[in-house]
Amino acid sequence: MDDLRGKTLLVTRAAEDAEEWACAIAARGGRALALPCLVAEEIGGAPLRDELRGALAGAAFLVFTSPRGVAATRALLDAAASDGAPRREATSAAPRRDATSDAPRPLPAPVAASIPPIACVGPATAAAARAAFGRADFVEARGRGAALAESLAAKLRRGQTVVVCAADRAQRHLEEALAPRGVDVRRLAVYR
Repeated sequence: MDDLRGKTLLVTRAAEDAEEWACAIAARGGRALALPCLVAEEIGGAPLRDELRGALAGAAFLVFTSPRGVAATRALLDAAASDGAPRREATSAAPRRDATSDAPRPLPAPVAASIPPIACVGPATAAAARAAFGRADFVEARGRGAALAESLAAKLRRGQTVVVCAADRAQRHLEEALAPRGVDVRRLAVYR
């Protein structure tokens, strides 16, 4: 964003994201009006949990394009580990916390071992992955899915699989870039 002095911008992001945007606008001299128009909801259930566990087996990368995707995936894995029902509430970037600590609950060893290297779009998604999974193995600093697809294409071979946990209506940059190279992209809609 450039100089925004004298301008008013309408921030339609989800309520939990609006403050960050408003601060960025104010830092550039603008005025922000928050009108949250988005609500995110995790998608859960045993079939999706089973699909996620199966998709992770043998995958070259687990890809996240947003902090919400990270949070929803962590919730699915937590539910799979405990055979509990997933939460059905608006997502946030924060994973479930242990009642006695600020640290996220560790995943059971078999679940943690099944998670391939984690690739993320941008620093906010990487921070969410580090908080939820303890790592972000590859971060596309340009913060765009198309840029991540380009970077991953150089790292992957024909026949390998990447698992993308994203919104149900997320853009398909990874599929568009990787499928023609013979990489199997398994997309799981983990929130809407």
